[in-house]
Amino acid sequence: MQLEFTPEQEELRDSVHAVLERECPIRLVRAVVEDGVSADALWKHMVELGWPALTIPEAHGGLGLTAVELAVVVEELGQAIAPG
Repeated sequence: MQLEFTPEQEELRDSVHAVLERECPIRLVRAVVEDGVSADALWKHMVELGWPALTIPEAHGGLGLTAVELAVVVEELGQAIAPG
């Protein structure tokens, strides 16, 4: 049983982290929570990157990845306190 992330999963983590660092600064999170600002632009960007379709099979238009990759992305979303 492999308990370490693969290089591809680490690359995914780094990529997601970089996107969220750029697109989801803490000031956006505060504005969403405190002022009711919309996070639609962030959501649109995540959709463009295919994150909602991570575990959907490629035959159905998704990325065809596993629950492990989904966990990597969700962990980074939590780390960034991404509103959504």
